[in-house]
Amino acid sequence: MVFIPNMLKKDQSLSRYPEFADYKRHSGLLFPQLFIPKATNSEKVTPAA
Repeated sequence: MVFIPNMLKKDQSLSRYPEFADYKRHSGLLFPQLFIPKATNSEKVTPAA
């Protein structure tokens, strides 16, 4: 495919940002991941009171 090299370059460029791990976990190369596994206890955020 023609677009794959550019898509990989984009991901490589974005990988320097701390939010990239979350972005990559929730997105696919061509299609978004629609069925994301539920967050584990360590990933759950508790509201500050």
